[in-house]
Amino acid sequence: MGAPFTDITLYGPTRYPREDPRHAEETALANYVSDLYVWNMNGYKPVGATRICIQPAFYGIWKGPNKLGSVVSVATEFNHDQYEAADKTGRYHYVLELIHKVMLELSDEYNWDKSVFENAYNSVIRENFRFAVNYPVKHSKDRKKKGCLRIEKTETIASLFVHIETENGNIDIKIFDKKNFHWDDATYQFAKNQKWFNNDAFGFSWSNATIVVYYSIEMGQLFFFESCQPVQTINFRRHMLL
Repeated sequence: MGAPFTDITLYGPTRYPREDPRHAEETALANYVSDLYVWNMNGYKPVGATRICIQPAFYGIWKGPNKLGSVVSVATEFNHDQYEAADKTGRYHYVLELIHKVMLELSDEYNWDKSVFENAYNSVIRENFRFAVNYPVKHSKDRKKKGCLRIEKTETIASLFVHIETENGNIDIKIFDKKNFHWDDATYQFAKNQKWFNNDAFGFSWSNATIVVYYSIEMGQLFFFESCQPVQTINFRRHMLL
């Protein structure tokens, strides 16, 4: 199958130096919109591509897309004055329109399925740029309960929730907040490994139980484990997780 498609990254849309807080804010906004757009591609991999790099700095210099292996780089215009004159919602739309325009143009160049990108664009607009993803529901072994994990994101924070449905009602508990590393965020890996540990406990187990988190219905609380040892919170840096 080869490597999956990972990201569309817009490089350098900010005029501010790295030490200026506005640099981080504008970079995070661009990455947030890109991550949301890619998520709504629903796992589609454009033929021959694993990454898209959008490079406004080379607009007017490059004559077309450049392809190095499976990485496609393309230059497009980024109008800083128009972007900075917009409010936050307007900036969301500006970045989304730019990404979508690039993906449609690359679809013409490489014969990719345009309907995937149209659907992604429409989904982002329909949800008003809200990033909230429910993973598939799993039934407990006794078939009496349902559980799933949910990811919610802002530009800077990635949150993971556990949702459980029982005969006595629903349970919604936040597992953690962590820094959002967008497409490379470990929260995606945790959610993919959601499971029922027994008829009482639902959560996730990652990397051969290096990290285990679950909610116990009977105890009414979350439990956290690192390398089989109980802890109060997960130390992501200890495990080199973003």
